Amino acid sequence: MMVFRMLRPTVVGLACHVGVPECISEVVAVFKKWITNPSSVPKPHPDLRSIVYSYGTYVKAVFCCLFLSADSVTLFQQ
Repeated sequence: MMVFRMLRPTVVGLACHVGVPECISEVVAVFKKWITNPSSVPKPHPDLRSIVYSYGTYVKAVFCCLFLSADSVTLFQQ
């Protein structure tokens, strides 16, 4: 069990780093669930917390930038 706990962050981190869609979507789902209701949803597991925070905030930031840039293009076209 100890080996699993030690390898889990490495495996998940590598999977997200190389762009495995299932990994990224799961990590982002955990982040979104926690960020939308932090009082009732526990923080991500300590082993995976840094990965969840990094990819969750990265994907959220990219989405916000794309949304804002698309919105600003629409505003300038009017």
